[in-house]
Amino acid sequence: MGQGREPLAAGLRAVAGNRIFLLVALGYSTYLLAYNQLYFLMPDVLGEQVGPDRAAQAVAVLMTGASVLIAAGQMLWVRLVGRLPLSAVFGLGFGLMAAGALTAALLSGGSEHAWPGMERPWWAGPAAFVLLLTLGQMTVTPHAPIAAASLSGERHLGAHLGALASAGGMAAMAGTPMLGLLSDVFGAGAAWAGLGGVSLLSAAGLALLLRDPAGTQSASVGP
Repeated sequence: MGQGREPLAAGLRAVAGNRIFLLVALGYSTYLLAYNQLYFLMPDVLGEQVGPDRAAQAVAVLMTGASVLIAAGQMLWVRLVGRLPLSAVFGLGFGLMAAGALTAALLSGGSEHAWPGMERPWWAGPAAFVLLLTLGQMTVTPHAPIAAASLSGERHLGAHLGALASAGGMAAMAGTPMLGLLSDVFGAGAAWAGLGGVSLLSAAGLALLLRDPAGTQSASVGP
């Protein structure tokens, strides 16, 4: 029993004492907050625009499209972005997520006109969010273990990966009700803009925290 507790305690101490990693975990946590909005904010917004039945159909179509994109393009995408430094990979990934949420904010309100004489499609904002969120997910999730290994010196890696997951779960639990409140009080555009804002902060923060002064840090995945 004592031997089992000691490695766990050592891993927790290593995580708690790694300040750079804790900041990275905080920045990375917004990924799960954004991802959760596929199941909370997006269906709620679509339900108000087109009704719950049509909204459920739209969400199913968008989620299926995201799955197809991941299945068809993940390996190629990893090879492309794997040529970038790790800081650029995370800046790009969270920048894509931020762009998706901010685009949804700009396109929120399907009955309004985006340009003179052109009605804004009700599905445009959610579709942009799903596409850019999925590309961001495809960018950062394969490289999260690399970042954790780099920051931990490959010691107590399981504890560091667990901390990344736990931080994301806490961000989703705390942030989702706040986004719902923003949507209820100020409208869907404000909620999307809030999500885009925190994702943009994550992009900038992670790009800075994971910057390699020598410029040699690689984000390569696999052979």
